[in-house]
Amino acid sequence: MSDDQIRKHIRFYPEPLEIALIDTDVQRYADFNRANPEMKTQFIALIENESHKGATLVFVLKDADLNVINDGAKWLVQLGKLSPLKAEVKWHRNIDTFIVKAGIALLD
Repeated sequence: MSDDQIRKHIRFYPEPLEIALIDTDVQRYADFNRANPEMKTQFIALIENESHKGATLVFVLKDADLNVINDGAKWLVQLGKLSPLKAEVKWHRNIDTFIVKAGIALLD
């Protein structure tokens, strides 16, 4: 197994149906302030697992453009009851016609 394939952090599994709120707006991302976090939910995803530095999210995008999930995209993300944080999409994989799994890295 190469160094790139070894996980650097332990994975935690959330409560069933724990969700992540996603804001993909570039301007809100640029203006984001942790002291006074402001985000608007544009997408909701199930949290598959979390780690100290990121998470794996599962999206059902039946009525949305699948191209919203791109490697390198910068988002505001609220994982469960945590405060919103900046995040970057590190990878994504189409599971089915409307289902996409994405790995994000938390930047804050």
